[in-house]
Amino acid sequence: ADATESYRHRAPDLLITSSFLPDESGWLVAAKFRLRFRDPEIWLYSPWRPPRTGAFAEFVGVDHCIYYGGDLWRLSEDAQGLLMGLPSANSSARAIVR
Repeated sequence: ADATESYRHRAPDLLITSSFLPDESGWLVAAKFRLRFRDPEIWLYSPWRPPRTGAFAEFVGVDHCIYYGGDLWRLSEDAQGLLMGLPSANSSARAIVR
């Protein structure tokens, strides 16, 4: 709800969310957000890669999934690399699992 409200007021180009949120799955948040708003990129980060992530990411509209293995420095480096346009060995993009 907070992300939706913020988007309506600010219209950011990027939404980054965790796959593990206190109230619901980040995957569900991404799917709901994508149904309502088509424009922003959506990145989801998770400490590990669940099975069949590429197809699921495409289905819910997640543009990139970052798997950081619980290492926050790695998460930071991967997110920064994606912002600079550099693919990460620990991420997957729509329909492409790296």
